[in-house]
Amino acid sequence: MNLKCQHSRTYLAQSSPSSQVRRCVDCNSQVEPQEGLKTCSICEAEYEGWGNNAEPVNPGRCCDSCNWNQVIPARIIGLTR
Repeated sequence: MNLKCQHSRTYLAQSSPSSQVRRCVDCNSQVEPQEGLKTCSICEAEYEGWGNNAEPVNPGRCCDSCNWNQVIPARIIGLTR
């Protein structure tokens, strides 16, 4: 699970898959989970808001970063084939 860091606005990762403690990737400080976040079906980062349709890369919803960097290019390539 990934979370937004309150001080660096970057995404966070769990310190280990079985751990409930989450640490900032940049500063390694412990960060509390935020409510109302959804998980991207592509990169598994958590995001706020509606998200984006992840097709044709993945079923489900994705974050804005994956939408711009993976989904839209995949759609454009699909149109040119």
